[in-house]
Amino acid sequence: MMDNMAFNAESILTPQVVSTASGIPAYAPRFNRARPVVAIVAENTFTELTDYVIPYGVLSESEVAQVFAIATKAGPIQMFPALRFEPQATVSEFDSRFSEGADYVVVPAVFHKKDPVLLEWIRAQAKKGATIMGICDGGWVLANAGLLNGRKSVGHWFSFNDLARKFPKTERLRNTRYVADGNVITTTGVTASTRYVWPWWRRSRVAIEPLHWPRV
Repeated sequence: MMDNMAFNAESILTPQVVSTASGIPAYAPRFNRARPVVAIVAENTFTELTDYVIPYGVLSESEVAQVFAIATKAGPIQMFPALRFEPQATVSEFDSRFSEGADYVVVPAVFHKKDPVLLEWIRAQAKKGATIMGICDGGWVLANAGLLNGRKSVGHWFSFNDLARKFPKTERLRNTRYVADGNVITTTGVTASTRYVWPWWRRSRVAIEPLHWPRV
């Protein structure tokens, strides 16, 4: 059930010239793992398609990590704007296999931004030492989990003012593609989920060569 799905990221858009915030944490091997464990987590009711499959496709093709597409519960994930996927595992099944936690958790935009199972699981992963990444409006989930309090963050332009108003303890940055603040990372819109992966893995210093970056 945990075998990797055969996604591909074939088309990569050229990003606009915007600044990025430095400080992506270097990968520090844990638990005698040969490669980091990455969990990309969905909420079954509604998860943004590209936020979910692009990180999965790029990271799986790179072969620098063990990558798992998981969900809050069993059954298909309804993607937006279309398609349904069966997750490789639920968060509970993932925990059974990796009791020490993931090294990285990728959180896409979801409909139920306050889903209690999702929030509690992300908090637990952060406490176990995982780096948590909010892609696009996945930042709402991180904010609701309390992970952005006292931190810098970015997100989708449409949600900028709402997030700033509802979470005043977070410093919201403009004109920035992504920002890493400790073990919490946030990105802007959809294409950032692709372009962020490259500096992330360059910074991670995983000793597997070459990194198979998809062609444009």
